[in-house]
Amino acid sequence: MKQSGKQGTKKTIINKLILGRAKTYARKLFLKINRAHEAGNHAKVSYLVNKFLKSFYVKYAAVCGAYREISLYRKSGIDDLVKVAEKLNPWEGTDEEVKVHVKPKESNEHEFRTIMEFGLENRALQMMVKSVLDILADLHPSQFAVIGGRNKAYRNVLGALKDGYIHVIQVDIKDCFSSFNGERISDNLPVPPGVTRNVLLSRNLNLNPGNLLDILSMSHEDKSVVFKEVSGLLDTFVPKVRSGIPQGSCVSSLVAEILLASVIPVLPELGRVVAYADNFLLMATNTDDLATMKIALGSVLKNHPIGPLRLETISSSDGMKPFDFLGAEFFRMKSGYFLRPSQRNMWKFKHRFRGDLKIVKNQSAPLSERKYGRDQLRGYVRRWVCAFSEWDGAEKFRAEKLEAIEKAFTTQEKEKILIKLKKGGSGELFNKELVTHGEESQVPPWDDLTSAAHTE
Repeated sequence: MKQSGKQGTKKTIINKLILGRAKTYARKLFLKINRAHEAGNHAKVSYLVNKFLKSFYVKYAAVCGAYREISLYRKSGIDDLVKVAEKLNPWEGTDEEVKVHVKPKESNEHEFRTIMEFGLENRALQMMVKSVLDILADLHPSQFAVIGGRNKAYRNVLGALKDGYIHVIQVDIKDCFSSFNGERISDNLPVPPGVTRNVLLSRNLNLNPGNLLDILSMSHEDKSVVFKEVSGLLDTFVPKVRSGIPQGSCVSSLVAEILLASVIPVLPELGRVVAYADNFLLMATNTDDLATMKIALGSVLKNHPIGPLRLETISSSDGMKPFDFLGAEFFRMKSGYFLRPSQRNMWKFKHRFRGDLKIVKNQSAPLSERKYGRDQLRGYVRRWVCAFSEWDGAEKFRAEKLEAIEKAFTTQEKEKILIKLKKGGSGELFNKELVTHGEESQVPPWDDLTSAAHTE
């Protein structure tokens, strides 16, 4: 229920004050945890982690951050973030509904991956635990999903290629997240076992069929048939969905990196390894060394404490033909090795760009709607190009697309409004139908609190 007038303004101010205190308190705790961790004082780390996860201020900061990230429809009916924060308990989890969506795999459209969509409470709990793991995680320098990201991974691949490691093979772990043995995960993570069970694992989540109902409704008009088939599919997917860690959780990639960090040091030092979550790019100077590395990796994963984990090959290259890795295509020219967005990524970009540009060009739409569409498309272009900052053509590509957006937006309708304003008219540049996000702008973001510890 929305607050009106002075009451709503007063509540917003109070919430901002609470959030300011929450962030200050959380940062101080982070610094203490980081110092204790660096000093090797495990008892103090355990005490401070428990204190952090029980703190109302930490919970409130996480709830505010999660509120900004969840889907718009998930925000409906939430009018008091303080109450949400007060009832959070990482040791007990939450019975909040989690929607299970089924999506075809890009590598094989006949196989599906299950992706979970979380609400406010689950997302806030995940963010709290992730913040702790960010400090305590002992990752390998060759892992980039959490530290460094894709662009750093790209730089390492290009560096290895230039050093002569041109024989490559890309492998990943089949059904990685659901293959982790949930009974053993808590023994391999630096957070309380109860928190691991109820926040990080899939088995205690309150699942909902998600898009299964929509998919089946398209082929059946009889609702009884639809619900029967949904139940059957859920029975098929539930053992898999209930296993391991959930795909879609904001902390699952970090958990996977922590669990797999011990794999890389025991591999034979015959080449280079670039790891991104469960994706591994093995690189060697010859095919024999590459084969030895792959066999060793498969053996280590099969005997992993939270396994067994199965390896599957995605692609390979002898350095002469292009190969894809993490959405980029690596190729050779006379002057060396380079990368560019993969053909699939480029196709997806062009498809969305053309569609969104039509909204910007639509002169029959309100100017405010077109302006909003323009701003959204600008942001999409900048983010997309930023993901390929190692691409030599990135800056030119971004400039061309931003110029195309501005050209599409500058129409005869806008010129008429500007002329009217110059003549002293009252013309409204933006009507009141401007697309908004409700009161979302009143909720300050959840800062990356770990930055305080890393920049001390």
